[in-house]
Amino acid sequence: MKNGFVRYEEWQGGITPAAGDNGRDGLALFGGCVYVASSGCCALSPLHLSLAVRRPRKRGIMSSRRERKTSMATKKHSALPEHLKQTITQKVEQLLQHKFKPGLPLQAEAAQQHGFNYIVELYTMWRGSSFYLCAKYRNPRAKQASQEYFEVRTTRLQYVGGGRFNLAYMRHTGKWCEVYPALSWEVCLETIEQEELFWPVH
Repeated sequence: MKNGFVRYEEWQGGITPAAGDNGRDGLALFGGCVYVASSGCCALSPLHLSLAVRRPRKRGIMSSRRERKTSMATKKHSALPEHLKQTITQKVEQLLQHKFKPGLPLQAEAAQQHGFNYIVELYTMWRGSSFYLCAKYRNPRAKQASQEYFEVRTTRLQYVGGGRFNLAYMRHTGKWCEVYPALSWEVCLETIEQEELFWPVH
């Protein structure tokens, strides 16, 4: 490609563009090669060349892929409505209060008799667009005050847009395991209440 023309063949000498070669398929001489105008209206002569229209560039495959990735990322990280965050927090806190917290004192007493870790508090938190159920543990064998208490995030609702969440639990390996994708928050709440896999207390 040179000045809007596509190389046609090696020029071996003697070929000179003429004024009569004007048109969409006119010829041009650059160096030792003959070029053919790919599109547009061209005025050609041995001494002068003016190109009115250049061949449009084609969109590359990588450009299209990059645009698709950007679109997906924007959709994935769409804003979570504040009122939805407040509603979920309220409903899950109520679930913790009525279903799980009443049994904590009895579990703590049994654990203390054997020197095991036990839960002292259950709560929730938001981190960006993800909602977590958390348990605060006490280690009665800790030798330092800074090691006496630690936090465990047991369940996660990850917002994916459109009022939908991916529901996951924390495995014993310390890795999240996503079980149910794209659930409404109501179904997430029902699942947490019914399936022990998502309970903050075991």
